[in-house]
Amino acid sequence: MDTKSLRIMRPLFLLYALLALVVSVVNLSCQPNSSSSNTQDHLIPLNEQLHQLTSGHNAIVGISLLGPEPGDTLSINGDRRFPLQSVFKYHLAIPMLVQIDEGTYTLGHTVTLTQEDLNTALYSPMSKEHDVGDEISMETLLQYSIAQSDNVACDLLLLAIGGPQEVQRYFHSLGITDLAIVHNELDMQSQWKNMYDNWSTPKSASKALDFFLRNQDQRLSPESHAFLWETMKSTQTGANRLKGQLPTGTVVAHKTGTSGTNAEGLTPATNDIGVIYLPDGSYFILSVFVGESYEDAATNEQIIASIAKAVYDHFVKDAK
Repeated sequence: MDTKSLRIMRPLFLLYALLALVVSVVNLSCQPNSSSSNTQDHLIPLNEQLHQLTSGHNAIVGISLLGPEPGDTLSINGDRRFPLQSVFKYHLAIPMLVQIDEGTYTLGHTVTLTQEDLNTALYSPMSKEHDVGDEISMETLLQYSIAQSDNVACDLLLLAIGGPQEVQRYFHSLGITDLAIVHNELDMQSQWKNMYDNWSTPKSASKALDFFLRNQDQRLSPESHAFLWETMKSTQTGANRLKGQLPTGTVVAHKTGTSGTNAEGLTPATNDIGVIYLPDGSYFILSVFVGESYEDAATNEQIIASIAKAVYDHFVKDAK
């Protein structure tokens, strides 16, 4: 090749190299399943482990972790929207307890069960244990709704506080805006597509837990705060999720959510969000959403359990 040709080719080569670099940067920025860019150095091995645990499944997994120390944050798909399903019963409890603290209701205030309440296909242990005309207190409704994920109890509470829009409005007023709560349980389950209208990001779910665990701005009275977290610790659903692989006796305050599975084998939501306590009394907050999954139910729960175990083991080891 002559000197003149070399002079022509050199700028072209540099241009191609620059274009290749730009394309590479764009591709990196568009990678899915990305984790937070501000991961603390000591969390990097955990971050890598969680990526391994969430890969290889025909599902989208969202994780948000708030560790025992300030700044110990990690997320995978943390800003992605996932259907809440019954996780929103945690959110519902907050404005209900606020109204109790304000004197609109008391924990002892009762509602009378009607035939319409009990004549439903919704999942409801309460409906099997009570009859038309029974008086049910707000305290009992909250316990059924959170600890047993009772749908009828949930909808009675929503009716009392002014509907699902009141739950959404309250959390948005706190600056926790990456969530939407549009439907009660009856409406949400009436059409498949409706479940996608009640959603949260994993980061927002963890923020909602953290805000009221620390009782920021003293939004709840000491009595309501204690009642909420004791009820969350008594949750009976999701034994194979966050708690599934943890040492026996580990205290977990959590709320689960589960969708159905359609004819194509798609399960849009298998969720568990909660507070997991460590042997030294400290805790971490973990929100895990397994969405758009074509795995079976046991696998979806195992994904959540393995994530919780990895995080637990990391912080136990860190404390030594």
